[in-house]
Order: sequence, then structure tokens, then C-alpha cells
Amino acid sequence: MKKLMLAASIAASFLSASCGDKAPTPPAGTDEEISAVALQPNARCIAPETVEQLKTMAFDAARRLSTADPVRMNDLQRQSIAKLEMPLLNAHDQTLDRTTCSGRLRIEVPVGARSLFGPDDLVADVTYSMQPAADGTGLVYQVDQFGRIPGLIGYADLSQFNQSRSGSSAPATAPSLSVQPSASVGTASFDCRRARTSVEQMICADPGLGELDRQMAAAYARRRQAQPGSGSEQTAWIAIRNTCSDTGCLYKVYEDRIGQLSD
Repeated sequence: MKKLMLAASIAASFLSASCGDKAPTPPAGTDEEISAVALQPNARCIAPETVEQLKTMAFDAARRLSTADPVRMNDLQRQSIAKLEMPLLNAHDQTLDRTTCSGRLRIEVPVGARSLFGPDDLVADVTYSMQPAADGTGLVYQVDQFGRIPGLIGYADLSQFNQSRSGSSAPATAPSLSVQPSASVGTASFDCRRARTSVEQMICADPGLGELDRQMAAAYARRRQAQPGSGSEQTAWIAIRNTCSDTGCLYKVYEDRIGQLSD
């Protein structure tokens, strides 16, 4: 009995000493700290990439309802700003590393489109989740619904979208800026004048890749009509595509994706 009490006393002393010694805290801004925060479930809920993904998915839902000019729809999406208000971490499944959050999504449109929507029209309470893709290429997102946002954007008369008031910097009278971009419009399923990433620029610069991108987009639209819940699969594929560093890689991933969507 005395031996047990002695062992307990030693253990208590050891724990007390250990608790008093705090582990060194990495300086603010170090890679170790940033990585740790990025892996936290509550950080995922409010990450800028998450907010941007919610905006993209809301516009994708609107496109399925819209008959508007795709270029105008693309411009409206790129010039709009998404904000997430009152974000809340609902749950985290440690087995799947799946994070479920909720919040109020607000989309603020550019000046040239404000006559089409009221100040509080494009607002919805959303529940969204994310988990790492099986191949480790990033997070796969899922949203239950976007309220009335897709319908309001999808059925809006975007011919009244005054793009000249929305921050366009290209003078209408400058031949060098008005001819070249118009030649690039339609080479891909997105507006090549707004291409930002190296992958988007490679697609826009290669007519063959532009054609494959249009074929993939058409096949994906048909898949979404038949299987509305296939958005996360497309998101995962885009993450894979965006890892390509040359056109050879892009040709392969596009051909593989078109084959998958055609099955």
C-alpha cells in the first residue's frame, strides 16, 4: 500500500512539473502556425477559398436556370463579391475529416447590375460541408441549397447589366484592346479575357484545349441535369486539373474527364 502511495505521489509531482513547463509558441506568421490554423475545422468555415467556392457554386446553380449570355454571366460572377456572415462550425467528423458549417451568404453585385437586384435580394442562410479529396488535391465542397439566390440571378435580364459601369478598364475606342479579346471569346467555356491562373491562360492560348474545355462543359451540364448531386465530383476534378503545369497534362485530364462524363 505504501509503495502504491509513493508511486502516486511521484506521478503527481511529475505531472505538476510538466504542466508548469509550456511548450514554445511559434512566432506569429510562421509556417508552423499558419499550417496549424489552416487545418482547424473552424478555420475552414471562414477561409477565403471557402467563401469564393460558395459564390462559384451559387453562380453554377444560377447558370442551370439561365438563358442569358454566358459572357455576361461570367462577368457578373467575377465582379461580384461574396461575404459570409455569422459563420458557425456545426460539426466535424474526425474519421472523414469532414467539416460542416452554416452561415449567411451575401453576394454583392457590381454597380452596373445593382438595378437588377435589391440590396438584400442575394442573401441566403446556407449549410455547407467540406472534406479532403480522396487524391489529396484539395477540399471537396457540398451545399444543401442557396435559397433564392440562383433563381434571382438565373432569371435576371442580364442584357441590362451595364458592364461599362462595372470597372472595365478597356477603352471601347482602342482597336488593340477591342479586337484581340473578342477573338478569344468562345475559345473556352469561360471568358478568356478574365483568365487569371496559368492553367486558364494555357487553355485560352491553345485552340485544341479550348475545344476540349467546351466539350467537357457541355458534357458536365448534361450530367448535372441527370445527376444534380455531382457537383463535388466536378470540384475535385478541377482541383486535379489545376495541378497541371503543361498542355500535355491538360490534354490528358480533359480527355479523361470527357470520357468519364460520357459513360
